[in-house]
Amino acid sequence: MQRLSDFRATVIEKESIAPGIWAIKLKPEKLRLRILPGQFFMIRAWSSKDPFLFRPFAVSGNNPDGSLDISFKVVGRGTELLAECERGQKVLMRGPCGNGFPKPLGKRLVLAGGAMGIAPLLFARHYYESSVRTLLLLGVTGEPEWELFSKSIIQKFPDTLLFSENGMIGRKGTIVDGLAEILDENDEVWACGPEGMFHAMGKIKERVTLPIWVSLESRMACGYGGCLGCAVQTREGPKRVCADGPVFRLKEIIRYEP
Repeated sequence: MQRLSDFRATVIEKESIAPGIWAIKLKPEKLRLRILPGQFFMIRAWSSKDPFLFRPFAVSGNNPDGSLDISFKVVGRGTELLAECERGQKVLMRGPCGNGFPKPLGKRLVLAGGAMGIAPLLFARHYYESSVRTLLLLGVTGEPEWELFSKSIIQKFPDTLLFSENGMIGRKGTIVDGLAEILDENDEVWACGPEGMFHAMGKIKERVTLPIWVSLESRMACGYGGCLGCAVQTREGPKRVCADGPVFRLKEIIRYEP
């Protein structure tokens, strides 16, 4: 177990994408960081002890100037405080944490993001688009805030396939329905999203010959494996989402078995 050092970063840009959904750009006060898609950072945007713990955030972009893009939805006190940060404000960061996605092996890399789960996959799209053919899928529920969020993704990636459960945005159906429609046996699938999405992906795993890789979301305290608070049961026993993951083969995770 290797403890990661903490460092400061400055908020240099901030944008409201939709009600409760934000994009911020952070400039770390250390040398340019080497980051792989799927790795994440623990961030603390407050000096008080409430909340006490850092919060984990995926990287949606690693820019040439060394700044990092973070996209998130306000879901509690920690994300609320980060959303309240203004340009020029300092935050505390730890990372990069965890293991990212492996080098893609398929003829086409299919990136499937459920709602905010698309964040690390946007980074993956940028990172690998010059070396492998990629296809980006976004699945949302259909509420107004997700319509605005979806439009922001389409503006940057016009070829994104968009699905919503009620059909109000893009094609009607879940993102797993979309995968079932478009997958070829030589595709490689990387996914990130809510629990229900991974449970449903069992019905498409036989469509591809390569492993399906998923990036798990979890509450965690330290970010480097010291507290075991984010352990998940796998076929090889308990593993830590923060240190052994967050990227795992779908078939490794016992709770996603059909």
